[in-house]
Amino acid sequence: MVLEEIQKRRSIRTYDPTRKVSREQITELCEAGMLAPSACSLYPVEYVIITDARQIEQIIKIHPYVSALKTAGTAIVVVADTSKTNAVARGMYIADCGAATENILLQATKMGLGTCWFGIWPNEKLVENFRSVLGLPRNIEPFCCIAVGTPLEQFGSRGKFDEKKIRWM
Repeated sequence: MVLEEIQKRRSIRTYDPTRKVSREQITELCEAGMLAPSACSLYPVEYVIITDARQIEQIIKIHPYVSALKTAGTAIVVVADTSKTNAVARGMYIADCGAATENILLQATKMGLGTCWFGIWPNEKLVENFRSVLGLPRNIEPFCCIAVGTPLEQFGSRGKFDEKKIRWM
């Protein structure tokens, strides 16, 4: 059941560096991201996969909170091609990126993988640093960086339901 995966999902910051995520697993995560809804069905979301240790070190240098990448060994940078937008969906690519990111996080949980989502957008300095390090053109907007790996610890389900946060009209 999807609700069970949602309850199990956690931000994982410690990974088993000896157990790398396979190309097939990353492809499956990207497929889950591509199944997310998109404003006006424009699907501007794309993925930059980083497994090279030197490239990961570069990312760790430019983002103050991504040290978990060192043991995770894999980063998925969720980006949007802003040239794939129109007047109706202008700016909605950010919501598209968020929906795709959540799909990736939930699919990783289902697969027994750990993830941690590190924001890039709307921090202009981080956006520019990621563009520079990854060699991205101006029309590619980095949204977030997801660490993916084999978690060192497992967590049980949790509940955060709070009926007071629901307003019935």
